[in-house]
Amino acid sequence: MCDPLVEKAINLRDAIHTLKNLAQPYAFQLPVSEQEVMHTLQHACATCVEMGAIFLDTHRYEKGAQTHQIFDTLVDLNIIDRSLSRRLLSLICFGKLVQHAQQLKGKTCKVNLREKHLEDMHTFTQNLLLA
Repeated sequence: MCDPLVEKAINLRDAIHTLKNLAQPYAFQLPVSEQEVMHTLQHACATCVEMGAIFLDTHRYEKGAQTHQIFDTLVDLNIIDRSLSRRLLSLICFGKLVQHAQQLKGKTCKVNLREKHLEDMHTFTQNLLLA
């Protein structure tokens, strides 16, 4: 039986690899509104949230149901630092905002998806797996 946290970490690694491949031709100036980029970014962000929830459930820590509550609990437990939490939460919220803008108005936009964003997801994964 495989650990669900490890399975999520593998899924996140694959999503990050896909984002890196999509970003290379654009020098990390990714058109996030493109369907494949948007879907992959949302999947990566959702996987981070799921990993946090799985970690807290596995260790029987109380957590809230909302994303920011999961990340705040991880910060309070010194699993991740506050700045990493805020950067990931900002990326998650921005992804949702872009998705809604595209659905409601059909707007397309570009965002600077920096390599640091992807490194933050790696750091998040490492911190959870090593805790």
